[in-house]
Amino acid sequence: MLVRDAIEAFLEAHFAAGQRAERTRQAYSVDLRRFREFVGGSFDLIDCDAELVERWVAHLHETSYAPASIQRKLSVLSAYFGYCERRKAIPRSPMAFVHYRPRQTPRPPRTLSRADTWRLLAHARSLVPVDYAETRSCARRGFISMRNLALLDLLLSTGLRVGEASALDASDYSLDEHVIRVRGKGGGHRLAFIVVPYSKEIHKRYLTLRDRVATRTRALFPNSCGQRFSTRGMRRMVLCRAQDAGVQTRVTPHMLRHTAARTHSVREAGTARGARS
Repeated sequence: MLVRDAIEAFLEAHFAAGQRAERTRQAYSVDLRRFREFVGGSFDLIDCDAELVERWVAHLHETSYAPASIQRKLSVLSAYFGYCERRKAIPRSPMAFVHYRPRQTPRPPRTLSRADTWRLLAHARSLVPVDYAETRSCARRGFISMRNLALLDLLLSTGLRVGEASALDASDYSLDEHVIRVRGKGGGHRLAFIVVPYSKEIHKRYLTLRDRVATRTRALFPNSCGQRFSTRGMRRMVLCRAQDAGVQTRVTPHMLRHTAARTHSVREAGTARGARS
């Protein structure tokens, strides 16, 4: 069997159950395509050995891939060869003889400063028109501005992943207690809480407005076409609002997630010091 044919069979089988995200499939496809391009499209699967994999790792180093990226590609390759071994296409996975332990210097996660955080939220709030609750304004300008403010505040308040925020339905938010039921990785659920009065007021205003707007989706955050606000659209919104607010750093939803984690850590540390004093 050729490497390229085995790759197609692996992807089809590995993602057949539909329990893995489409983005994961795309990432696997890209990594395996790079490996296929390295060995050649007509390379036979049975000829893949540990030496070949090590040459590929050396090639990745020469092309300036980060150690973390190389490790991820090897993890994908391990799953691929494991599938081939189970299907008896090869006697044993060559990954059993490959040992890669990259030295990595952990980098601190990128976060927004307190000043930039307030600058971002203040700018988003300034875009909400005074008559945001009027029917004509709801249709477009008022609703979109209010949605963006609520989404930015949610990401900074709870540290949700952008995929989790996109997957939220309006029914997942309990306005009475300001508790959000979040669908996490692997199909599990957890609860996120809005505790700051400023944030509670924003979400109360948004949810009241959300109930008045007719859309074709159950999503908590619809886009301007009445469909679920995609992760790509959310990333673009965060970037544009930050640029418009004058934030010099390139801001992403994941950056807001780390900012939320830092804020909660500082708050917990302050609470602990107060309890000891």
